[in-house]
Amino acid sequence: MPYPHPADPLAPSTTPARLLEAAVEAAAGGELSHALALAQQALDTATDRALRLQAAHRCAFCLFRLGRLEELVTLFARCWPELRDSAGRLDLDECLRWAVLAASETGRHAEAMAWAVEGVERARSGERSADLALSLNAMGACYERMGDPWQAERIMLEALSHARLDGGAQALMITLNNLAAVTIGAYHLLRDGIDETDASATLERAASYAREAAAMAALTGEPFHRVFIEGNLGEILLHQRRLDEAEPLLHRALAAAEQGGHQAQVWRIRCTLAEGDLHGDQAARVLERLQPMASDALDQVPAATQIRLHHAMYRASKLLGDTAAALRHHEAGEQLLRRRMAQQLRAQSALLVTRTEAELSRLQAERARLEAQIERARAAELAVRASQDALTGLGNRRYLDEHLPRLLRQAEQQRSELALVLIDIDHFKSINDRFGHRVGDRVLVELAQRLRQGTRSADLIARIGGEEFLVALPDTDLHRATEVCERLREQVERTDWGQHQAGLRVTVSIGLAMAPPHDMAALFDQADRALYRAKQAGRNRVRAG
Repeated sequence: MPYPHPADPLAPSTTPARLLEAAVEAAAGGELSHALALAQQALDTATDRALRLQAAHRCAFCLFRLGRLEELVTLFARCWPELRDSAGRLDLDECLRWAVLAASETGRHAEAMAWAVEGVERARSGERSADLALSLNAMGACYERMGDPWQAERIMLEALSHARLDGGAQALMITLNNLAAVTIGAYHLLRDGIDETDASATLERAASYAREAAAMAALTGEPFHRVFIEGNLGEILLHQRRLDEAEPLLHRALAAAEQGGHQAQVWRIRCTLAEGDLHGDQAARVLERLQPMASDALDQVPAATQIRLHHAMYRASKLLGDTAAALRHHEAGEQLLRRRMAQQLRAQSALLVTRTEAELSRLQAERARLEAQIERARAAELAVRASQDALTGLGNRRYLDEHLPRLLRQAEQQRSELALVLIDIDHFKSINDRFGHRVGDRVLVELAQRLRQGTRSADLIARIGGEEFLVALPDTDLHRATEVCERLREQVERTDWGQHQAGLRVTVSIGLAMAPPHDMAALFDQADRALYRAKQAGRNRVRAG
């Protein structure tokens, strides 16, 4: 398939290497269409295999970000046989994952699954957990697009275990967001009276994945990833009827999607915002939001979004008493849904029928191994969750009991100092009584984030009570520990808590104890007495035991 070129983007004599440099610069500046034209020009003219790989990778990057998925699949199918054994493995594997996602999204399921299996095999032969996590994500996307979000979630949970081990922050963030996306898909299949109990539980899982992804995106995520992550979290909050939290996220994601040219996400987020209006009985506004999309660009809108669009317009028309329009949208949505289901069933059937007995046997063995790994991953994830506070994501009492004794033993063996810090939110009961438990929960989550930002990776942080937190600071003397505590106290006091609730003010009292002694109970007792003195002295202060 030919690719559009702006008129003479660079002189014909420009070398492929220079074209690639210009493409990278254009992409970094957000000019993805221009970057694509430059990269395609480099691909058309390069003879060196390494340069062709780089050019193909840059073309695939731009096409994926622009949402031009059919073109991406065509490009990949043409280039993959030539480049699959090239030296630039990371670029190739990334292209392979983009091609899997693009083929899945455009209904080319046989190609998508074949590439997904190859991607997982390539990743298993490597040494990077991040590659395996992302390849498993792509395989999970194949199952989700073929109508099986539950199998997709199972595979992505294995990806999550690899990402948590040593896959890196980006692989973990992407996996969590994809888990949120597939569980949102499962929720849409279960809601509206199909299985409301399971639908509610599925939405809670989606919220857990999405919140952790959003927390990571706020620190490390680039705008492209934040569009998807904030869009997913906003949609989940909307379905949970938490519109005051959902709408700012969705509007921010929409603005970023429009700015970045991510048209598929623009359509999806607009549809989600319209569904939010239905919760508020603003049926006319729903039609106003969605009519331009339905009239001008419907053939370009992804099928899943089209189905949601017609469902929202059906409900809005019904509320307005326009039965003819309601019937028209209902029938259109049902036709799209049946067409999509038929396509998914054909894909699943073709996947089974076209394989030889040897291939089926191999896949069965692979599936058994995958399921065993997924079970191990699930067990590992359950173990992590058992040691994790559900609200803040910090360690809990169990986590503390598992890890603090080890830190104390190390300090004793190395004859080093260790600081134990107890932090208590002042008048937290009054905050809950005055502003409600939802605001109280936001205070706890915000404080947990402040603690993460104000400590080192080697430090131990846990929530050990309703409003009480613990921080252990290894290799830290009294002077330095006091500085850390004072800084944390000042950061909490200076935080703009009014963003969560007008009139809200939060401070903390902190008690500090030092090891030696290297006895957990004795240190807790010292820190607790110091915390008591801090409260007796008027709160919002630090005291050392």
